[in-house]
Amino acid sequence: TSNLYDMGLRQNLVTYNIFFALSKAYTFAFIISSIPAYYGYHVEGGALEIGRASTKSVVVSCIMILLADYLLAALLL
Repeated sequence: TSNLYDMGLRQNLVTYNIFFALSKAYTFAFIISSIPAYYGYHVEGGALEIGRASTKSVVVSCIMILLADYLLAALLL
């Protein structure tokens, strides 16, 4: 029932998990938005360079997300 679900949620809810999840979400959002914006802002040339810059920004973003995930887990858990 819904009352049993609510009771289980209240008993097992750890507020630190919410803090950890939100800190990871904000960090990943910053990485996902700032790195491609940087590469896009500094691209010069035509369509070929735009493609290279976007590919490089995706690769760097993925690596930075993995690194940030590791660091946040090591620091906060």
